[in-house]
Amino acid sequence: MKLDTASVASHLVPSSSVTKLDELPQLWNVFKGEMRNVLDVRPGITGLAQVNEIDMSTLELLAETDAKMICQMSEKKYFMFILQTITGKGSGDRVIN
Repeated sequence: MKLDTASVASHLVPSSSVTKLDELPQLWNVFKGEMRNVLDVRPGITGLAQVNEIDMSTLELLAETDAKMICQMSEKKYFMFILQTITGKGSGDRVIN
């Protein structure tokens, strides 16, 4: 983060304050094998965490929720997440711009 950035979680700062160096801890998690099953799932536009308003401020809960969604994923459930998102349930990751 830039030097004058407030000492808060990255999702609470303007996106212009975040640098590529802020992503290095995640790279370490990849090397340690802590991001299992993530690449086994096709990316989507919404999910269980998003419709339940779980964001980056609760990383462990976010990871647990994503893991739960991955284990229980079906086309029917994903379609339900899309419908819930369209109808305004949840807001997911928030980044201040």
